[in-house]
Amino acid sequence: MVKDKYDVVVIGAGPAGSVTSRFAAENGASVLMLERDREPGIPVRCAEGVSHRGIAPFIEIDKRWIANQIDVAKLHAPNGESAYMYNNGTGYVLERRIFDTVLCDLAVKRGVHLVTKADALDSVWDNNKIAGIKYKYFGEIRTV
Repeated sequence: MVKDKYDVVVIGAGPAGSVTSRFAAENGASVLMLERDREPGIPVRCAEGVSHRGIAPFIEIDKRWIANQIDVAKLHAPNGESAYMYNNGTGYVLERRIFDTVLCDLAVKRGVHLVTKADALDSVWDNNKIAGIKYKYFGEIRTV
């Protein structure tokens, strides 16, 4: 059951939302995470390339969500020019569906309340400060 008050409301259960939610919950906040889609990671919305150093501080690397390891990337500009990007270390091409699900599951295990099929609509303001969020859930407008 969704409460009507939380310390933190995070909109989106992608990697940034799930990690933010997890750390907030681990530090004692009550957290609601709203996800528009039916589950995290579907559909995949952005690129899958990340550096090892960019994700290792936040989660133990799991081979299940590594599609490929990379050491260099070649970037192609619209004008036909290209350049190599050396990562100064290992990088990964992720299986985003698996990766996003793992991050979200970790957040939920830490106490985050996840609501899927919830479309954030607007901020609720009180004395020039954000005091809540309006969202649509199965056709009903709710405020938290």
